Amino acid sequence: MLPFLNTNIKKMFPAFPKRIRTDLKPLWICAMFELAYPWALALIILFIFGSIKLKPKEDALLLSGLWGDGVNAKSYLFIFKWLGILFLIFALASPISKEEFLPNKRPANAIMMCLDLSGSMKYGMNGGSKIEVAKRLASKFVQKRKDDHVGLVGFADFAYMATPLSYDTKAVGDVISRLGLGNGTALRDSIFMALRMLKKSQAKEKIIVLLTDGMDNASQMPIQTLLKMIKKEGVKIYTIGVGRRGDFDSRMLAYISKISGGKFYHANSAGALKSVYEQINKLEKSELEEEKIEQVYYYYQYPLFFALLFFILYLYFKVRRGN
Repeated sequence: MLPFLNTNIKKMFPAFPKRIRTDLKPLWICAMFELAYPWALALIILFIFGSIKLKPKEDALLLSGLWGDGVNAKSYLFIFKWLGILFLIFALASPISKEEFLPNKRPANAIMMCLDLSGSMKYGMNGGSKIEVAKRLASKFVQKRKDDHVGLVGFADFAYMATPLSYDTKAVGDVISRLGLGNGTALRDSIFMALRMLKKSQAKEKIIVLLTDGMDNASQMPIQTLLKMIKKEGVKIYTIGVGRRGDFDSRMLAYISKISGGKFYHANSAGALKSVYEQINKLEKSELEEEKIEQVYYYYQYPLFFALLFFILYLYFKVRRGN
């Protein structure tokens, strides 16, 4: 390549991607390029056949001069003509380069934890108080979901968002460990709030893991409205009842899990609750989804420029020769 082109190549081709500029070569010999329409190269054969078999008329249109005087033309006319033709065909074939990149890593799962913070959670179960066991094991479960979006809804006499969906599972686990107790059990409202949060997520799978030890006695959301919403949103809900089975509405929890494609669990000890979280962790594997995007760069304008340049030179010298 000419020294002038070497020193000024970035100014001449500003549209080139940065990755390609570092090892730039002439377009027509660069191995990193491919042709979008390689079949267009077959036109070369047609032009060669036409130049041999056909003769131009004296008063043909200006573009018919591209056929020139055949093989008997002056050498510079022959060169300009055929370089113009070749570059034009190459432009029609559309040289391109492709680049793949990962703009974002999409989590495979978005998980909302719904944790009962009613006053009854302070009472004991085998292995400690229900709230301390639940906070400890829920925190460990969350911190294992390193590639997922995880958020937290706490509920007592009302439901509230303790943390939004986040990749920072350690921070979510820390928030869980500092939760305090209230009064009442707004269970349905907590599911409604979790569904609203998950609606914004682009994760492949959306999951709610709800833990409670009592009956809903504080929710504003009607049960039938909530059930319709659960069916519509397609969010999988795992429900966990802790403590004595008669203290919570196992039928309602089981039905919510069933219609959502999840599962209902009963845990009456720390060991049983640990096993439940381990089962859910195995059922819902945490795997990042990498969504590849392919960027295509088009360079047909460069050979088209050279084609026009050589045609202009050809016509200029053709006219001068005629005069």
